[in-house]
Amino acid sequence: PYLNKKSKIPNNANAKSYSSIEYHDMICVYFDGSLGPNVAKGNELCKVSPSIPLYNLPIQHDILDTNEYSLAGSYDYGLVKMHIQEFAENAADWMHFSPIHGKMMFPFTRYEIPIIGRWLNIHHEPDTHVGGGINKKDSMAIQTNKYGPDNKYFLYFINRSHLKWKGKAIPKSNGNANITFCGPAGVCIFRMSIPSFDPDAQIVLFHTHLPEDKMNLRVRFHWYAHHKLPKLLVWYVVGNWISQWTN
Repeated sequence: PYLNKKSKIPNNANAKSYSSIEYHDMICVYFDGSLGPNVAKGNELCKVSPSIPLYNLPIQHDILDTNEYSLAGSYDYGLVKMHIQEFAENAADWMHFSPIHGKMMFPFTRYEIPIIGRWLNIHHEPDTHVGGGINKKDSMAIQTNKYGPDNKYFLYFINRSHLKWKGKAIPKSNGNANITFCGPAGVCIFRMSIPSFDPDAQIVLFHTHLPEDKMNLRVRFHWYAHHKLPKLLVWYVVGNWISQWTN
């Protein structure tokens, strides 16, 4: 506003800008790897169009109702040596679930519960649905179950689990998890429920990956819980997932 009408904006005043959004008590920034609004050509800076997000993060409308849901916790795990692509790729490897994620763990730790783990374990029944209409069955499942947007920038991982004692299923021990992978899995939305307790009372957990560089991610967990769910139960479910993830 202080320049004359015929004056040009100095090159060093053309700061890079990125699309951002306030999203469920987080600030999320869209980054596509480009150089931003200015691209170097020789000794000059040339303007390019600002980066427009290829997808939008889906709003979780139910947790906006403070009469039903509230923020239950937040946990900064720190840096993890992993490429951001690996987390999404891991969802396709179903065979590792039972041996790796079937163990009984102390919540929020990397320690397995001794002795009892010989007989008690978690049985998983995973499934995946890719958005974008590539597969008609996937699109039908996404739309029928209202998992979220049906486009190619979203992957849905569905897991039905229950406890087993000495190889036999324990009645009413079911737990369900619907996970939305947004884009390259920078933001993953977990919706977890225990049908025998209350199928409509859910835990909504945001598992985020912020690349510090190509092989280091800053990982954070941020979760909400329905008021009907006991705090101890919420602590255990979230803590168990974090323990399973560390495996």
